[in-house]
Amino acid sequence: MKKNKSCCLTACLLLFAGLLMTACRTAQTGDGYVPELQSFRVDVNFMHPRRWSSRSVWDYWVVVRGDSIECHLPYMGVKYQADFYDEGLNFCVPVASTERGRGRKGQVETVLTFRRNTTGYRLNISLFPDGRANLYLRPSNGDAISYDGDWQAL
Repeated sequence: MKKNKSCCLTACLLLFAGLLMTACRTAQTGDGYVPELQSFRVDVNFMHPRRWSSRSVWDYWVVVRGDSIECHLPYMGVKYQADFYDEGLNFCVPVASTERGRGRKGQVETVLTFRRNTTGYRLNISLFPDGRANLYLRPSNGDAISYDGDWQAL
């Protein structure tokens, strides 16, 4: 009788441990779930210009912290209107508006609009559960460009 109780107790403990491990695993980013994030960083490793061939890049990133965006990205495209004091896509500015939602397969879709000098920008960010990220940047006075990279929560 004692042996039967100890086997039952051991089986219950193993079942509880398995359920606990499953619950912890589903809360991680690699298993089909991306949490709602206010702050994250995307390290860009590939860019897709509209008029040129795609290419690998390194040492570029985008950091979103609540209501501001820090951007350090390469840009290849045609500018339709001159922007005085244009230093490229290296800036930190407040975000004018943010839209968040869920995409297919558990990804998080974030759309940011912001302005720098006379140029308005719309940035669509897709964060995938496996750690990949896609960015689509649309300036008001130039060609759109997209980027691929890896994301991490801050």
